[in-house]
Amino acid sequence: MSKKAIATLLFIFIAGCLASYRFGIKLAQESNRNGILEAQAILSLNHLNRYEELAKCMKNGKFSEAAEKLQHSAISERELLADLLNSVSSTRLSNYIEVRSNQSVEELKNYKSSRNNRWVEQTCE
Repeated sequence: MSKKAIATLLFIFIAGCLASYRFGIKLAQESNRNGILEAQAILSLNHLNRYEELAKCMKNGKFSEAAEKLQHSAISERELLADLLNSVSSTRLSNYIEVRSNQSVEELKNYKSSRNNRWVEQTCE
């Protein structure tokens, strides 16, 4: 095989490897973006269901039950936030929290609820 043919095959091989690598990166980025959007949609649906449940409680005049549900929701969100803050280190996230929260990042990281791992919510029926 001539040197020209070997150089051509080598060029095609390297170009194929680079194209495959770039395609893999593009697929990974798209998959990551889709995963984030799916998580946001799931959270949005969960919050929507919770808001409708709270609205139903208030419409039925069950204000103390609605307040208790709100308190449990806030506790759950604080527990989740504490777990996420302990798992992720991001100065952008820390800056966002410092600007928008009355509590420091460290206070939020160290949150422990008083309800332990079990609780029972009152129904609004």
